[in-house]
Amino acid sequence: MQMCRAFEEVARESAKEAEEKARIETKREMVRKLYALGQMSLETIAECTELPLDEVKALVEKKPA
Repeated sequence: MQMCRAFEEVARESAKEAEEKARIETKREMVRKLYALGQMSLETIAECTELPLDEVKALVEKKPA
């Protein structure tokens, strides 16, 4: 029984981490799309996406692969 609970806890934590990573990646994609529209300042994009301004700047300065 203890092992089952331990595995369940690990599975919950893994799911939580995956959800957080997906949420952040969604925000990063939103930064790229908003920047491409060319109608918002980087500061506004950072505020809307709740990402740090430095991260927003780094994302828009990256060249697409």
